[in-house]
Amino acid sequence: MKYIPLCILCFLFSLNTSVAQTTLFETYKEDAHRTFFGGPVFGLNATQIDGDGYGGYDKTGIYAGIGLTFFINQQWGVDFQMLYSRKGSIDRGVMDSPYSGTQFSDYYAKVNVLEIPVNIAYYHFPRWAFLGGPVLNLLISEEEVFHSFYQPDDDFNPNFEKWSLDLAVGIRYNLFSNFFAQAKFSYSVTPMRRVENTPLEVNYGRHQSNNQLSFGFQYIF
Repeated sequence: MKYIPLCILCFLFSLNTSVAQTTLFETYKEDAHRTFFGGPVFGLNATQIDGDGYGGYDKTGIYAGIGLTFFINQQWGVDFQMLYSRKGSIDRGVMDSPYSGTQFSDYYAKVNVLEIPVNIAYYHFPRWAFLGGPVLNLLISEEEVFHSFYQPDDDFNPNFEKWSLDLAVGIRYNLFSNFFAQAKFSYSVTPMRRVENTPLEVNYGRHQSNNQLSFGFQYIF
């Protein structure tokens, strides 16, 4: 499942875009008086929490919201987005017992945030843009569950930080006249959960950090 966003993105990049179309950048060049463009943003995150002892971008979640682009000139701009975003971690352990057969031990953490990226964008005409900047995460809700081998389900107060800061870099490609594909990588600057607030089951003596890949689309009016 974690490869689905990448496959979709590769498929769309492979489409023939040689048909004569006006790109957003060309629209801006033709109408220099219009500097603001905006529209809906949606896609998928593939995330992990560094510091919980599990690896792999196994936790998938949606993100959706709105985005605004402000052109400074024909090569530089500022991107602002406000997104509902789900991230976290997931793992499934397996143990074979001669007495009870195969048993599973599941762990997952779901962290829902209001994600606010503010990016500096460099536009390589006519279709590419390269992005980078800070991302503010404001906690909306959280859930953490341990399903252990021999014990009933354990629910803990996750104690993720009410806010955290990431840095992100990414690319955007103008597929059609007003339709963009985008991909980005984000990583924590401040912890998403501090070591003193982390349950012992996933506490490895360090703060926990968000490690996130995102693939999505934006339609700009």
